[in-house]
Amino acid sequence: ATEADDIYEFSILLGQDVQAAKTISGEVELSIIGSSADRDAIEFTTENSIMGFPLTYKFKYFQDLAGKIRLPIDFKPKRAAIVVRSSAGRSLVERELDWRLDS
Repeated sequence: ATEADDIYEFSILLGQDVQAAKTISGEVELSIIGSSADRDAIEFTTENSIMGFPLTYKFKYFQDLAGKIRLPIDFKPKRAAIVVRSSAGRSLVERELDWRLDS
């Protein structure tokens, strides 16, 4: 959470096995799942990005992707859905994580 009621900071740490490490690249899709009067999920896009869009990566060992997203005031986040895609478009990782605020 930030000082603004509708802006949230996030960090996604990507890594791979060091012994088999090679340079990889691609994009991460982030959706916030929750509830409001008119929607169940909000994707991280250019419209609600304050910082960090698009979430692209290129690393050999690890990379930390950070950003800020604006959510509607009436939206109640419950989970974050993350899809990591390779530069060829293949889905490498798909996870849903519980929403947790550190303020």
